[in-house]
Amino acid sequence: MAGTDTHAMRLGRFVDGFSLDDVPDDVLEHVRHLVLDSLGVTLGGSRLPQAEAVTGFWAERGGTPESTVPGADGRLPLTTAAYLNGYLANLMDYDDTYSGRAIGHPGATVIPPTLAVAEAIGTDDRSFLEAVIVGYEVSIRVGDAIMPSPERSKAVVGTGTWQVFGPAAATAKLLDCSPAAVADALGMAAMNAPVPLVRKVGIEADRFQWLKNNYGWACLGGVVAGELASRGFRGSRDVFDGPTGFWRMAASDSFDADVLHRDVAEWFAVSDVSVKPYSSCRWTHAALDCVDEVRSRSVDVEAIDRVDVATFHEGASLDSVPETVFDAQFSLPYVVAVSLLGYPPGFEWLSAERLRDPAVHALMERVHVRADEAMSARYESTGGMGAAVTVRRRDGTELHAETDDPRGDPERPLPYTSVRSKYRDLAEPLLGGTGAAELETRVLSMPTDRPVAEVGAALDGASCPVTDD
Repeated sequence: MAGTDTHAMRLGRFVDGFSLDDVPDDVLEHVRHLVLDSLGVTLGGSRLPQAEAVTGFWAERGGTPESTVPGADGRLPLTTAAYLNGYLANLMDYDDTYSGRAIGHPGATVIPPTLAVAEAIGTDDRSFLEAVIVGYEVSIRVGDAIMPSPERSKAVVGTGTWQVFGPAAATAKLLDCSPAAVADALGMAAMNAPVPLVRKVGIEADRFQWLKNNYGWACLGGVVAGELASRGFRGSRDVFDGPTGFWRMAASDSFDADVLHRDVAEWFAVSDVSVKPYSSCRWTHAALDCVDEVRSRSVDVEAIDRVDVATFHEGASLDSVPETVFDAQFSLPYVVAVSLLGYPPGFEWLSAERLRDPAVHALMERVHVRADEAMSARYESTGGMGAAVTVRRRDGTELHAETDDPRGDPERPLPYTSVRSKYRDLAEPLLGGTGAAELETRVLSMPTDRPVAEVGAALDGASCPVTDD
């Protein structure tokens, strides 16, 4: 039997002992806005046709009505809601992001499943927020600790692989698991982890598959692990230990135990989670910031001869002509074109009308993307995601902008006014102005002594015609 000082047991003691009283006010304010942002992108994702198909499939399976899924006819079992809301949150690629040693979208696998469980068991705001923060802290620490070397990352990249531990830790916290039971949950979550799929079916794929990062499965796997652990089910409590630990299971070539156990007294990982200003892959955002700066100088699109985009190698690899909303999220020429044409991020970028727009395609043909060696070297050494954009007019004049880091990063955080505006743009079409405002007030006033199920209830009945495929 594994001892009491395994990595999972140490994480279990952290989860068990964590209290909202330990959280500084600025961190708590950031978490409130992450929750609000997650609700907005989940509502937004529910409008896409892929959401209708996946929600319909799961709803037809039936089960105990426990938790809310936007767009569903009534409540669904908590496991179903965990899967669906995690999938919906990532559907527009508008959900929060982390770019430390690891890369991923931790909020999609923390907030939706945690809300599903909290709603089902009838807990309060305080317990919900504690579980959310624990989910972020554990999953990001695992992700950073097992992140492959830059060389290995050229073959292996996974996000759901480490994000499965977020919902496991959060569920275990909500269910008041002992440190040993938390370790059991983490051990079982490892067995449920999606394979590190991003390099094969994401970065290298000309057409992006519709499960995206498979976050629905990561949410389901984490929640089931936590639920089983609370019932005395035993998991591998030494899953992170030794030369065959989870880092090997995840096909990494690296494991840093010091990162795994970094004290929250010196670093809240959730504070480094970024809210995305654009509904596209994070690797496109520095270039889009440059486009925004160029547009602020009143560029006439009709006068553009060509657009040159220089960025780091991963961003430059996103050079394709999209056919679906998923392709569009990962096409740098496409998002540069729609941004130059003045369309706001969100559904204006992802509609069937925009994907077929002749003006967009004509401008895309003038967008030229290249990898910059210095930017690529900086990305590999520090994770910095820089870009430069030069717009050449037909009269020979040029407009140029460049940046070292995209907006939303810890170095350039989005103002909370922008986060709230983004939420309203996504929520109001489904909840109406009054409903969206009431939910915003409710979330930003957390913690109250009221049941967090009120938040789920506010999403119940959210409906809007889906976009065309």
